[in-house]
Amino acid sequence: MRRQSGFTLIELLVAAALLALIVATAAGGLRFGARAWDRTSESAEAALEGRALRGFLRALIEGAAPIRLREGEREPPVLFLGAQDRLTLAAPLPSALAPPGLHLVSLAFEPAPSGGGLALVMRWRALGALRPALSLPPQDGAETLVSGLERGGFAYLGPDGAAVQWRGPAPPRLVEIAMAGAALGPWPALAAAPRAGVAP
Repeated sequence: MRRQSGFTLIELLVAAALLALIVATAAGGLRFGARAWDRTSESAEAALEGRALRGFLRALIEGAAPIRLREGEREPPVLFLGAQDRLTLAAPLPSALAPPGLHLVSLAFEPAPSGGGLALVMRWRALGALRPALSLPPQDGAETLVSGLERGGFAYLGPDGAAVQWRGPAPPRLVEIAMAGAALGPWPALAAAPRAGVAP
């Protein structure tokens, strides 16, 4: 009897089982690679957003215009008022947010609107030629800079050392912003030095 060429049923079943094993392994590897890619891109995006936020906050504080709140006093306070959860200053803002010129800007750590932790919120109002009064909160615009924070706060370094509040005849030497939360990733404390001179 002559043997026919081809594969037996057993050989086909073994080949199909090996092919299914190879496909399953490749699919698992692809899923793992896709998850790793997503995690890497999310952490890279968070790091990029964190760098942009750090740069914006540093530029805002360093660009603060040291103008006097009131005239006629011997040592009137400068428009740079700080508390542990809030900082108010006069500074220019990027043209994407506001028209050119100085704005009364408030940065505040507030409860997040979603109810999850804290948010760093910026509010502003154009100053124009008017000298601001302390009782007028910024109201032209508002922007949540980051939310989902576990904690956040400001600290100030003056000639007498560190403080959690600031109101004086000159801006502090340094302002430190400390924040922590999953939305930020690693966030070392940011230190920025406001202008030292005071405008008349």
